[in-house]
Formats: sequence, structure tokens, C-alpha cells
Amino acid sequence: ITGSGKTEVYLHWMAQRLDRDPQAQVLMMVPEIGLTPALQEQLRRRFPGQPIAVLHSEMTDAARASHWLAAASGQARIVLGTRLAVLAPIPHLDAIIVDEEHDPSYKQQEGLRYSARDMAVARARLAGIPVLLGSATPSMESWHNAQTGRYRLLSLTRRAHAQASLPTIQMVPLRGAKTQEGLTEESLRAIGETLARGEQALLFLNRRGYAPVLGCDACGWLSRCNRCDAYRVLHRLSAPTRTPAQQTPGRYRLVCHHCATTQTVPRACPTCGNQDLAPLGRGTQKLEDALCTLFPHAHIGRLDRDVARHKGATQAFLEDVHAGRTNLLVGTQMLAKGHDFDRLTLVIVVDADAGLFTTDFRAPERLFATLMQVAGRAGRHRALNARTLIQTRHPEHPLFAALRRHDYPAFARAQLQDREAGALPPYAFQALLQAQARDMDSALAFLQDARDRLQHVQQAASAQPRQHQTRQAANMPGQGTGSKYGVEPSYSAESGRGAGSGCNAETGCNAEAGHTTVPPLPPASPLPAIHPDAMIEVCDPVPMPLAQVNKVFRAQLLIESSHRASLHALLTDWQTSIGAPQTATGVAGSAGHHHKGVRWQLIIDPQEI
Repeated sequence: ITGSGKTEVYLHWMAQRLDRDPQAQVLMMVPEIGLTPALQEQLRRRFPGQPIAVLHSEMTDAARASHWLAAASGQARIVLGTRLAVLAPIPHLDAIIVDEEHDPSYKQQEGLRYSARDMAVARARLAGIPVLLGSATPSMESWHNAQTGRYRLLSLTRRAHAQASLPTIQMVPLRGAKTQEGLTEESLRAIGETLARGEQALLFLNRRGYAPVLGCDACGWLSRCNRCDAYRVLHRLSAPTRTPAQQTPGRYRLVCHHCATTQTVPRACPTCGNQDLAPLGRGTQKLEDALCTLFPHAHIGRLDRDVARHKGATQAFLEDVHAGRTNLLVGTQMLAKGHDFDRLTLVIVVDADAGLFTTDFRAPERLFATLMQVAGRAGRHRALNARTLIQTRHPEHPLFAALRRHDYPAFARAQLQDREAGALPPYAFQALLQAQARDMDSALAFLQDARDRLQHVQQAASAQPRQHQTRQAANMPGQGTGSKYGVEPSYSAESGRGAGSGCNAETGCNAEAGHTTVPPLPPASPLPAIHPDAMIEVCDPVPMPLAQVNKVFRAQLLIESSHRASLHALLTDWQTSIGAPQTATGVAGSAGHHHKGVRWQLIIDPQEI
């Protein structure tokens, strides 16, 4: 459950590990940069005088190098950081903690691709040390591993503070309800009552900006990006001024969240000339403006990526909340996890339906985790009046039934049953070949050629036993292509050669989701041949859901297997078949036939399809 005192468990266990060995170092990972300042302060209070290295991407190069060297020299016995910290050299590493292990932020999606959580599991296995994966809403893979005995499950069943209680979770139907600025009468009444008691309320809307799209009522024009298959989002650059002496409308701009191009807001519709353009929908900026009007005496603060990009803004926001200077909070998922606000007793989810009906089989898992995490911000220190209101058009949805009961195990059981029936992870294993080109036909043609080659590899593997390849013992875990352990290969978009990595906790690593020692990596062993009973399915090439980004067309080819080792063995041969050395223009082609202008990458265990 949320608010169960995971951090205190981490600190107590960390103290045990550091006390038993004067040289021991502990790595603690968090999913968001915004969580590091408060945790760093907790560590300083708990371990006074103990050097702490902090590693994340927003540090200056000089600061990051200094902390990196402190970790590498053994001087810093505590290393705190985001996903990149798992790559730090820590010579006396004695334990690893991965907080909020379910969080997708641990997966590096661009450039060098890897899962920091899964690399932590592999790294712990190599070093023969314990790894602790912590979450109130574990990933389906970790939960499955715990249920099948591969991980050890340690449950915290009560909130840490004696006066704290789990918030009451209530669905607020939107269908047929009267709303003001997207808030129902019940939600507005709850905000007013909470503020009157001197408590804090949080409004969660996972959509930054002012409005998702700008539109024309006369002809239907919408602010579509001319470089992407997406709409440009209306952003407010400066707030309107409303004083007796002066009134200014504020400044706005249209921004594409995919290619980052911007556009001035047109004075009139580019299609019909109508000057009454209107924002459609709402983001956190528009919600903040509405609350200023609805609750003029409230002290309102907003936290999203637009705010957080300004240096010191996140820390200033958190300090104002903790000091009570802010009593009405507006934010995205940046506020949904890891924060502990002792005056917060009300959470309102403005629109919970976005993740209910999508083609992504992981969407329900992510939605449940987000809602349970944000609901858990309420009532962490006070037992009375803690509640969460979730505005939805589908209050009868089964996901909400489990959420009302704070029953993650029931939700997980239902999800795993659905996935087993559909042969989806963790009951199957996936790889995704993505291609990018200046036109969709070229991307699809490359993938079709790759698909034909894969079928040829399959037929050859079925006709004769596969030659075993031996992984070098000196490699990092799984660095050899197709390894059973640790880091799985992701192929460079530029050259088609092994470059990135995507370590996976399901590769045979028996690390524990509690604190228990995992056995060291066994001696180098031959890579397995394709299992005779392995079912390997190759889907047809299709455009990606967001088919064009920055005038580059994107398509994908999904490969699924019931047997991980067989999938990796097949990918090893397939990569050799389609791989080609880097050309003068830095693009990849397929063996024997170059698809000019096509870039490609092979992703192991894709998180988004």
C-alpha cells in the first residue's frame, strides 16, 4: 500500500549493510530527478558525515564528474540517483535499492536503450549481493516473479504513521453531470470544505500545457503539426495581468510535444479566416487559471515539466507546500509518486479515462499504478477526512472496483489472467524491429524484407540444429548477443551492430524483490539453440501509432515467442542476416540489399508498441 514506510525500511536496511562492512557502498535509485532533493536530505539526517554521491542528468558536467569519481573511488558510501546511476562504477557495492520499481522512467527509450531496474537485478546477481525492489504497485513482471517464487515477496500492510489511514476512494460520474471548468459540483464542494479546514488539496491532470489543441468552430480547423501526426498544444508563456490599472491577455504559443517545433498563435483561422479560435480541452495551465477564478483566496501552486525545467522551481514548489504556503496543488504525474505532504487530505483526479481504452496492453497496469499512487498522497499523516475523488465517464469499470478497495493483488490477478489468455508478457517474450524513413513505403519495404529473412532463418533453424556460441566470461552480464543473463542487445539505428542494451529481469536472473542474496553468475555457458517447442510468431509490418515524427515516417515489426532463449537465439542469426556495416551516410541497410535512407533498431522487451 502507499504510505507504508518503504523509505524507512530502505534506510534501516541500508544502515545494516553499511555497519557490517566499513567499506560497503549502497546504490539507491529513484525514477524522477524531482525525488532526489528530499531523499538526499533524509539520507544526510540519517547518516551524518557520510559522503553521498548524487547522479542525475540535470547536474552540471563538473558536478556529475565529481560525484561519479566519489562513487568510483569508494569515498561515497551511499550513491543516490536516477536510472543512469546503475552504470556508475561502485567498487564496494554491497546492496542495491530500486524505489518505485514499476515506473516506466527506468527504461531508457532513446539512444542507448536499457532498463535500469533490470540492469540493477543483473548487476546484483553478478556481484552476489541483494537487490531490493520497492513499490506499492509492482510491475506485472515483478509481481509474477514473486508469485512464482523467483522473487521473495515482503509485504507492508499498514500505513507507517499511527494516525494515518488509507483515503476513501470514490468515483464521480461525469456523464450528465454539470461541470465548471471540468470539475463537478461534488469536486468543487470538496475543495471548498478542505480549504476551509486549513488542509491541502491536490488536483491531478496528466496533461501539461493550456489546452491539447486549438480549433476553429466555423470550419473545424485544428492546430495540427505539419511535421508530425499530432496536434500542436496550446501553451501559455505568460499569465494574463488583471489589475485596476492594466489588463493584458497573456502570451500563448503552439508547441508540438513530439518534434518540439513551435508556432505563434494565428490571429485568425488559416482555413476560413474566422477570428474566434478556441482552446479545446484543458491542461494544467488552464486548470490553474480556472482555480484562480473559482477559489480566489486559495494559494495555488502548479508542478509539471514546464515548471520543473526552470532551475530551482521544483524545490521552491515543494518547500511552499511543506511550509503550508501553498494549499491548492495542481500537477501531472510528477506529483503522483514519492512525495509526502502531511497536510494533504484531498486528491481529485480530473479525468481518469485516458488510459482505459487503448491498444496498449500495458495501459491498464499503468493507469492503475498512477491512480493508486496519486490517491496515496492523501491522508499520509492524518486519519480524518482523507479522500480521493476520481472523475470518470465509466465508474462501473472493473479497474475502478479494485482501486476503490486499494486491492492491488486482485487487480494484478485479473491482469495476469488476461495476459496469459492472450499470450502476452510475462507469459511471452517480445522484440520489436522499428524502421524510420523519409516515406512510409520505404520503412515498410525494409521491414517486409527483414520479415522474409527472419522466416528464412526460422526455416533453417528448424531444418538443422543450431551451432552453439559461447559467451565470454569477461563480458558484462549478457553483453554477448543472445545471452541468458542481464543485458540484452538492442541494435544501433545507425549501423545495425550491437550498441544499446535492454537488460531484463526475466532472463533467468533469480534476484529477489525483497532483500535476499542472489547467487553469483555461473561460469560461461553455451547459448541455447532454438527450443523445439518454442512458438515464435512474426507479425506483419505496420505503421507505428504515431506514424510520422519530425517528417520521418515510422513503422514496426513485432516478434513474439513463448521461450526467451529461443527468441534470442533466433534474433542473433536474424541480426546477422539483416545487419550491414555503417555506410558513408550513416544509415543502415539489410544484407545483400541496401534500403537507402532507412534507420532501424531492434528493441528487446519493448514497453510501448
